[in-house]
Amino acid sequence: MAAHVFPTEKWWQCPSCGYQHTTDTPGQVVTPLHACPHWAGLAVALVEVHSNHETPRARHRLVMRDDYVGREEGIVWGPGGAPISAVHTERPDGSHDTHVFAPIAGINYQQQ
Repeated sequence: MAAHVFPTEKWWQCPSCGYQHTTDTPGQVVTPLHACPHWAGLAVALVEVHSNHETPRARHRLVMRDDYVGREEGIVWGPGGAPISAVHTERPDGSHDTHVFAPIAGINYQQQ
């Protein structure tokens, strides 16, 4: 009996700018990201679609930081110049994925 190899290609699309991407990795559980020009180059998640002609039924929503930024390094700034803490990829059924932008943690020691 011959073994059948099923195609593993997946189609992905950005709901904000329409960028398309394909993957061919069996068992992939990681959602691809891309630097979206619609969001000034922020890394946003792509949404799986069934063909390259389908429009994704999702949207990206930026989550602004609501705390004090101070001297932190690695802050991600949004298109309007506000600090961004995450991007939600929201679907019509109410589910969402979150991509968090964590600043670089560090301690500043000063000699006295």
